[in-house]
Amino acid sequence: MSYDLSTSLTHNMNTDKFVKILFLIAGGLVLLNIINIILGEPSWLVTRLIDLDRENSIPAWFSSILLLTCAYLSYKCALAVSVNIRQKNLWRAVSALFLFMSCDEVASLHERVGQVLNKYIFRINLSVGADWVFILGPVVLFIFLLLARNMYGYISISKEAARYMGLGVIIYVFGAFMLESTINMVKTEAFCYSEYIAEEMLEMAGAIFMIKGIAAYLGRESVNLSR
Repeated sequence: MSYDLSTSLTHNMNTDKFVKILFLIAGGLVLLNIINIILGEPSWLVTRLIDLDRENSIPAWFSSILLLTCAYLSYKCALAVSVNIRQKNLWRAVSALFLFMSCDEVASLHERVGQVLNKYIFRINLSVGADWVFILGPVVLFIFLLLARNMYGYISISKEAARYMGLGVIIYVFGAFMLESTINMVKTEAFCYSEYIAEEMLEMAGAIFMIKGIAAYLGRESVNLSR
C-alpha cells in the first residue's frame, strides 16, 4: 500500500501535528544557526551545513521541501476539483509556481538572473544580493498577486484555508521581498546576521502556514467528492 501525504493530512486529521513538527524543525534550524554564530562559527563544515544564508545547506533543502509540499498539495487540489475547469487550471498554475520556487530555493536562479540583468542591462547601483528584488521582484510579485486574486474566490469558501493561506502569503512575501531588499544596506555584522535569520525564518513560517491552508482546502474538496 502506497503512502499518500495528502490523504494523511486531510482524512486522518494529522494536519496540526504535521505543521507542529515542521515548525519544530524550522525553529531547531534557526536555533542551531544562532548558537553557531554566538560561538563564533568554530567549524567551517558545521557552518556550511546549518547556515541559513547559504545554498546547499540543510535549511535551504528544508525550505525547498516545504515549497515542494505546497506544490504537491496544490496539484492534489487540481485533481480534486472535478467540475470547474478554470479552478483546476489555477491550482495547476499555483502548483507549477511552487515547484519552480522549490527548485529556485536551492539553485538561487532569481539572484543570478537578477545580477546578470542588472550588470548588462539596467546597471543600477544596488547592494549585492538585492538585484533581483528590484529588477525581477515586480514581475514575480505581479504573478503572485494575480494568482492570489483569482484564487481568492475559490479559497474563501473555506475560512480556515483562506486564513492560513493569506497569512502564509503575507509572511512569505514580507520575508522574501521586504527583508531581502535591505540586506547588506547596513554594513554591520550583527545587523546582517539578524536580517538574514529573520528573512529565512519568515520564509519557512510562511511556507508552513501555506501548507496548512492548502491542506485545509484539500480536505474540504475531498469531503465534497465523497458525498
